Amino acid sequence: MSISPIGHYINGQVAAGASGRSQSVTNPATGAVTGNVALANRAEVDKAVAAAQAAFPAWADTPPPAPRPRDVQVS
Repeated sequence: MSISPIGHYINGQVAAGASGRSQSVTNPATGAVTGNVALANRAEVDKAVAAAQAAFPAWADTPPPAPRPRDVQVS
């Protein structure tokens, strides 16, 4: 199995990561390494926080979805 690189998702964009550092992702059930996640540097964290703060007002004003009818009745 090949090891997939996992980047960052900031402001709706996928970015590879600029720090050059990474961490293995391990499946806890098998111990197998399944990916390699990029570790963020300070600038990437600042960019992610700024994007989250900018998106928060619109997100906070989003109404919750309407309740769905139950698919199965439990008696």
